[in-house]
Amino acid sequence: QGMLPAGYREILSTRHENAESQVKRVFDHYANMLMIQDTNYPPDETAHYAPANQASHPRGVYYNAASDMTNPRGPGTTYYHELAHMIDHASTGYEGNLSNTPEFAVALMEDGQRIRNLYHALPEERQAAFLNRIRQDSAHSFSDLIDATTNGELHGSYGHTRQYWTRPGNLQAEAFAHFFEASMGDGDKMTFLANFFPTAFGVFSSMIDSIQPSGFSRTRSLER
Repeated sequence: QGMLPAGYREILSTRHENAESQVKRVFDHYANMLMIQDTNYPPDETAHYAPANQASHPRGVYYNAASDMTNPRGPGTTYYHELAHMIDHASTGYEGNLSNTPEFAVALMEDGQRIRNLYHALPEERQAAFLNRIRQDSAHSFSDLIDATTNGELHGSYGHTRQYWTRPGNLQAEAFAHFFEASMGDGDKMTFLANFFPTAFGVFSSMIDSIQPSGFSRTRSLER
C-alpha cells in the first residue's frame, strides 16, 4: 500500500538477486503472505511490523519507502528488516516467533560476551579503532546487538532502550531480523555479523533451513 519512489523497486530487486540462497528461498516462499500496510508512514515515526491483526492497525509493515531509499544504513535496510520480523512470525503460523528459543538467546549472549572479553584485551588504540568502526552507519546491526549482549557496555551509534531488551524474545527477534536483512543482498554486512556472532549466526542458519515449503514440522521442533 502506498507509493514507491522512482528507482526504489530496482534497489530492492538488486538486493534480492544478490541474496544468500537459503534466505532468498525463505523470502520467496513467504512473498505472497507479506504485507506492506503503509510505505508513506511518517518518517519521524518508528518503522515497525505490527503482529497483532487489529482492525485499526492491520498486521503488516509500516515504514517510509522514500527514507529507506536513501537509508544511511544501506538502501532497502528497513524494507528487508521489517519483513524479516513478519517472516519470523509467519513461519510459526503467527503463533509466536521462530526466533524465540533459549538456544538462540544463549548463543547471542555468549558471542557478545566473547567480543566484550576480546575488546578488553586490546591495547587502547585498538579499542578506539574498534569503537570507531562500530559507530559507522554500516555497523548498525552489530551496534544494536553488541549493546544488547553487553548490557550497554559496548555500543555504537544504533541501539534500543534498556527496557526494550528486558522483554522476553526481543533480543532473538532483532537478531533474526538483522541477520535476515544482511543476508538479503548486503554481503559485507552479513560477513561482518557472521564473523563476530558466529555461534548465533549458525543457529539462525539452522532456523532458515528448518523452514520448509511443505509445512512447519521442523520449525516446531526448534521451539521445544
